[in-house]
Amino acid sequence: MTVLTGETGAGKSIIIDAMNMMLGARATTDVIRHGSPKAEIEGLFSVENSRLLQGNF
Repeated sequence: MTVLTGETGAGKSIIIDAMNMMLGARATTDVIRHGSPKAEIEGLFSVENSRLLQGNF
């Protein structure tokens, strides 16, 4: 089990939202930085005793 802790505004929800998007959740346009044409989310997962899983979306 993994637990994310931190003060309000530390970015816990941003990490959870990004992981959800890497796993297929739909993103809304508010995740795109103002002035950028798109948002990019990258992730690298290493699962013990399994092959390496990598996502770049």
